[in-house]
Amino acid sequence: MPPYSGHGGPYQPGPYGGGNYSGSFENHFNGTGPYQQGPWPQQPPVMMGVPQAEPGYIIGQSFKAFGDAAAEWIVGVLAHLGILTAVYFAVNFAVMVVSFNVAIVMGSISSTAASEPLSFAGVVALLLTFVAIFGCVFACMLWMQANFCYAANKALDGEKLTFGDFFQFKSVAGLMKVFLCVGFMVTVGSLLIIPGIVAIVLFWAAPVIKAKEPSLTVGQCLSLSQQMVRQNFGTALGTVVLLGLIQFAFSLFLFLGLIPAFPITALGFAFAARAISQQQCRLWP
Repeated sequence: MPPYSGHGGPYQPGPYGGGNYSGSFENHFNGTGPYQQGPWPQQPPVMMGVPQAEPGYIIGQSFKAFGDAAAEWIVGVLAHLGILTAVYFAVNFAVMVVSFNVAIVMGSISSTAASEPLSFAGVVALLLTFVAIFGCVFACMLWMQANFCYAANKALDGEKLTFGDFFQFKSVAGLMKVFLCVGFMVTVGSLLIIPGIVAIVLFWAAPVIKAKEPSLTVGQCLSLSQQMVRQNFGTALGTVVLLGLIQFAFSLFLFLGLIPAFPITALGFAFAARAISQQQCRLWP
């Protein structure tokens, strides 16, 4: 199948040839069933195949996809960062007020409190504050990542993004579970450094698979992710490394760098997963 030329343009020959591509990650790795095309408004996007889709090409497509819907992505990122900031300060204020009142009731605050060591109640109050703030912010971050993954998947399906795509709830509940599992494995593995790196490389595609195939369980997504990586380890590793370097480069610009970093990362992983598994995907000229 020749590639999609862009916004409503005609088909032009390109480097990505056709083939008997499967329509789902599960069917692709199980070797069952051809892809069933859905109702596309104009021309269907191209099928990205292996091994032509190199990491550099995938990253380039991610930047183009971000630029094509820059306004939607920027507003979505800013809105989520605003929510994170508001939640942080709101929870911090609420917990501190409650902890302060509890400390007074327990008699831990007196006229000489400034010169006394921190009491047991004070320590408990600080721990509760930390746990509450971390829990709420972490939940908001999971929700943010899930929404970005959902939006990236929709963009690669050739659909137009809207502001509402960045604020899904029911549609991203399963995605949040996958992000939580992957994040847990990466965090625990990072304590020993090498296992954390292995977890990132093997399971980065699990959320993308869940976004494309919502009916799959968390375990199935993790299993298909590691199968995908083993099928084309070079492309998978190269994409992870390049996206990591891009995130580092954007982080040098502090807050401003977060605006393009989140979308490009989400789009990059979505492109890579579809390229490796030969899924149908829109391309930008």
